[in-house]
Amino acid sequence: SRIAVLVLSALLFFFREHAPHYFQLQKACTYQLYFVCGVMFHFCYKWIYTIFHKIRWIIMLFPIVLLGNFYYNPNMITELFYQYIGIVMMIKLSMYVAEKRETLFKRSWYLCIKKNTMGIYLFHPMIIYGFYYFLGPKDINPYLLSIGIAAMALMLSVLATSITRKLHMGILIGE
Repeated sequence: SRIAVLVLSALLFFFREHAPHYFQLQKACTYQLYFVCGVMFHFCYKWIYTIFHKIRWIIMLFPIVLLGNFYYNPNMITELFYQYIGIVMMIKLSMYVAEKRETLFKRSWYLCIKKNTMGIYLFHPMIIYGFYYFLGPKDINPYLLSIGIAAMALMLSVLATSITRKLHMGILIGE
């Protein structure tokens, strides 16, 4: 049944352009495949780990995927290839992080994010929207703009979470 769900998700992904824009159905068809891949990763972790542990070089494809995705107008097949390679690279990256988790989990920035996860989740969309609303029309490099907005959204979300706690309104962030 997992394979059937994976195939159905791939079909939804492939035909996502035909889905209506209402209620974000097109985006749901797009991200369904990624969600199912994540679930499959969870269920098949040991098997995937043994395979991916042997292909350490896969992370070196990252620059090729970036160049191809941003500087080449891909058709559906190349787009699927780029996204497949992206999924594989993210799995490999998550495995690397899992191997280094002992040192990573002790870092102050990680502990700050972990402590404020729900607040970051709740506040970041509004902050990102606000920044893009005001800065989007400006002539700013899109890569620099995206990285800057992501950093500002993270910092301001942590700040908003801290303020929410200080005002004894933790219920707003699930506390």
